[in-house]
Amino acid sequence: MPQNYPYLLILCGLPSSGKTAISKNVASLLEDKHGISSMVISSDDFRGMLSYSSKGFKPERETSVKTLYEKAIATGLEHGFLVISDDLNYYKSMRSDLRHIAKRLDSDYDIVLVDTPVEQAIKWNQERGSPIPSSLIEEINQKLDPPKGDYKWDTPLVVVDPSKQSSEEIANLVVTAVLKRLENPKRSKPKKVVENEKSVRARGIERETRKSMMEVMTRYKNPDLGISLSRIRKEVVKKALADGSKPVDAVELFLREANAVAKSYTMAEGKGLIPVHVGLFGHVDHGKTMLARQLTEKPSTAALDKAPDSVRRGMTLDMGFSAFTLDQYIVTLVDLPGHFSLVRHVVAGANIIDAAVLIVAADLGLQVQSVEHFSIIKNLGIKDLVVALNKVDLASPERIEEVKNKVMLLLKGTPYETAKIVEVSGLTGKGIDELKGALQNSLSPPIRQWIGPFKMPIDHAFTIAGVGTVLTGTVHRGKVKVKDTVEIKPIGKKGQVRSLRSFGEDKEEAIAGDRVGVAVKDLKPDDAHRGYVAVSPGSINSTCRVITELEVDKYYKRPLTPYSDVDVFVGSYEVLGNIVPGVIEDGKFFVKPSVKASEKCLVYIELRHQVMAERGDHVLLVNPGLQAREFRIIGGGRITETNKKLEIFSKKTKKGTVRQKRQEANEYSVNGLFSTSEAASKFVGKQVVTALGVSGEIGASLSPSDVSVKFKEPVPEGEKVFLYAYKRLKGK
Repeated sequence: MPQNYPYLLILCGLPSSGKTAISKNVASLLEDKHGISSMVISSDDFRGMLSYSSKGFKPERETSVKTLYEKAIATGLEHGFLVISDDLNYYKSMRSDLRHIAKRLDSDYDIVLVDTPVEQAIKWNQERGSPIPSSLIEEINQKLDPPKGDYKWDTPLVVVDPSKQSSEEIANLVVTAVLKRLENPKRSKPKKVVENEKSVRARGIERETRKSMMEVMTRYKNPDLGISLSRIRKEVVKKALADGSKPVDAVELFLREANAVAKSYTMAEGKGLIPVHVGLFGHVDHGKTMLARQLTEKPSTAALDKAPDSVRRGMTLDMGFSAFTLDQYIVTLVDLPGHFSLVRHVVAGANIIDAAVLIVAADLGLQVQSVEHFSIIKNLGIKDLVVALNKVDLASPERIEEVKNKVMLLLKGTPYETAKIVEVSGLTGKGIDELKGALQNSLSPPIRQWIGPFKMPIDHAFTIAGVGTVLTGTVHRGKVKVKDTVEIKPIGKKGQVRSLRSFGEDKEEAIAGDRVGVAVKDLKPDDAHRGYVAVSPGSINSTCRVITELEVDKYYKRPLTPYSDVDVFVGSYEVLGNIVPGVIEDGKFFVKPSVKASEKCLVYIELRHQVMAERGDHVLLVNPGLQAREFRIIGGGRITETNKKLEIFSKKTKKGTVRQKRQEANEYSVNGLFSTSEAASKFVGKQVVTALGVSGEIGASLSPSDVSVKFKEPVPEGEKVFLYAYKRLKGK
């Protein structure tokens, strides 16, 4: 047996479970008694190296710890050591990452499960100096995904319990098992490791969802939330693997589910005020801008924001941004224009909004655009809503009550049925404190996509003397730093970040959720229109084809028909698109001739121009040919596929009836499927199915209206029979 054979032993167990003592004893036995060069590597060693601060280890350095830890393991294997990973390794994906390091370096590997009861681990932890919080051990125990043999590679070599055996006895047991494994090494000759697409995707989903969960936990630091997030992550991973989703889609789904459960938890202190975006929706002249002035403390959120150039006769023509503090939140108000011709700005704003205030004037009541704005709130998935019944100083008590009842009717049967309705006056300030209180109660710290490639939809682009070209927007995903290179999509131009500014302060870094002004060199304002997106170079591709799940809005009174041209809002971009509603059956996309209000379907959209779109993005469809008095919002949904050109089929159903049994077993005459023998001859060999699900095959024509059908089992006379005829469509 070679004395310097590279081999990785992966320990798995709770904190304070005895892994370190076992690791040291195993390494000593192998080195001293059997002459095998061994080393023990723990990520805690690197955390200690990176803790030169009076406040101890900084969580943001965890990525560096992981990199150093994995490089140390790889280096040990490259130099022929038997490497022992003395770490928690409590996720299957963690063990998988180590396994792939070993495979890449043509090394054998095995897993040892240190199965110490959680109560014993907590007791040992309390007995040692500088114990870690017991709650952390309990949290990790809840998250623990032990090697149980679900996969051959994740089957433990041995399972040990230090509460029942001494570390010396365990070390002897482990060494015996290791020596037996090394008698017949599987990887003594270099092999090229080839991973199939499925395994690479599965590992990516595990890794990226775990990174997202740890990022959320870093910000919340709540063990109870950690237990819920661990359960959600496992369910998301299982669903993503079954659906064939990509890692980025799994992360997006995980964050959506995590946001729902995090509502009742509070972020950890020390992170500053939590940024949230609140949109002011409502019909023109219902008082949104006046109400914004009552709430506002900062007239510009990014301090590099372009001031709205757009007020004419008191009417807002573009999005306006302002801010105020509300307890733990820094609230960015997005004042959205209410005029019917400016719905594109409303949709653009809605895509960055965490909560909405729907403003309805008490004297004027609900208008068409009031309902349209409410539809946008609902279709784009804004989760929190407060209704401000404005201008109560101009309405009688009876009129206020009448309008309030109509608003309650609008909310009924929607996720906002219990939304607070607050009586206010933007002119006198009446009810403003109550409105702030209702808004505060509806808000929850949002979970953002803090990791992943940088993405920021652009609201404005302009020039400031001495600064240069400035892009303003809200960071949707990831982060951006000074001196980073950003790419403007879809045009592909690049520039370097010169400075960042938010809430009147210069910043070195902006993260998901921050509203920020980004000064970029090598770009001109004409290079970055609204609807364009600033991203990490090469991280996103543009597309002119999307498939979306759609629910037709219940207020939209016209049928949705194939090959209609509609306005498509993807993020903050508006583009004309040709739509085909349909359904996928047997792997084919079948067109639906008509879809009505409240019905659901898939919609295949071919866009006139390239846009930035990813799976999970919101899409809103608007009928561009209708006037202000008609409701124009067709409906909204999320993108399920991008950049895929579909073949479109029509589907016709022919109906017939079983008449009588023929001489051969299970052969019957069927009437009504065809009107001529010539038509029937074209379908010989085609499949039919009865109302009870029995399939059969069409045979010879018996008469102009009768054919023989051989069924797989007996069927009763009079049974209905269906023939589905498919036809590939060429498009519009």
